Amino acid sequence: MSTPKRFFAAANGYTGFRSYFDSVFCPEDYDKIYVIKGGPGTGKSSFMKQISSYFAQREVITENIHCSSDPDSLDGVILEKDGRRVGLLDGTAPHERDAIVPGAIDELINLGENWDSSWLKAQRQKILELNKEKKNAYKTAYSYLSIAGASNSKITEEKIKACDFNLLKMLINSVAEHTSSQKSNKINIRLISGVGKRGVVKFDTLNSIEYKRFSIQGDKEVGYIFINELIKKFSEFQSNITRFPCPLDDKKNEAVLVHEAGLCFDAFGNGEEINTMDFFSENKVSAEQIKAMEVIEEDALKQAERWFNVASQIHMELEEIYSKSMNFNKNDLMLDEKKNEMCDILLV
Repeated sequence: MSTPKRFFAAANGYTGFRSYFDSVFCPEDYDKIYVIKGGPGTGKSSFMKQISSYFAQREVITENIHCSSDPDSLDGVILEKDGRRVGLLDGTAPHERDAIVPGAIDELINLGENWDSSWLKAQRQKILELNKEKKNAYKTAYSYLSIAGASNSKITEEKIKACDFNLLKMLINSVAEHTSSQKSNKINIRLISGVGKRGVVKFDTLNSIEYKRFSIQGDKEVGYIFINELIKKFSEFQSNITRFPCPLDDKKNEAVLVHEAGLCFDAFGNGEEINTMDFFSENKVSAEQIKAMEVIEEDALKQAERWFNVASQIHMELEEIYSKSMNFNKNDLMLDEKKNEMCDILLV
């Protein structure tokens, strides 16, 4: 049995919600994509979890794409075997998606076919009220993330001033000198961290990837600067890389995989240490100002987490309503049908 790799493909950040679904689920990269529709509590995540488990037991390479607000829930699954690839994704808001190449690649799975519409119509007013409350809770959470982002921007500006970029580039050149150019020039995107109702959650997925590992130690913000410069360098080599954006700020990256070279650089992960303090002068920054900004950022992030929790509780109320309307036996029949279709693609 293969162990599914865990990632995110969307993020709650300083500027609001960001989705990378169009990149992660680009139709050109797949033999088949299933876009699952349905309201909260209709079984979308359960549907994908069962598919993931079934194919992982059959040695299919499996990626589980988790919900950024609720890491216990799935927003997508990627299945790969012998060059063939199948994707499933939640096509509802906030990462709403329809079939881009209908029929030829994309297919819709509508779990809404299995609910009792008359029962839901009777709950209309309650559903409208809960949706409004959830929207306001998210709006409040994002307002606090914006405050955290303003503070973080000032911290980053200070840290950049204190970096010796000549030393930084010398170190990067020494790390990259043994990498050959493959002219593939492909940049993949995944996220290993998310921000939601449990605060910042970081998966240990990269620990299972059998590449030569480097751990970026020292100052967190300076570590982001180092990885960003590293990505620029490997992009010059036309390398095939996967970058892992910081969930809070897309301009920063917390890890990168360089596939041809078999290298993994992970901020504060496991591996041979690279100390960012080697090219950073602490005496060139205002420690007092940075500390004040860090306190503001931390407090704002805690408030954002609190409001993501509120939104999650409201979402659970919506799930309870919709789940009562569902005929899950029909969901199971759909599951078996689609499972067989995927077997025809992946297990030939």
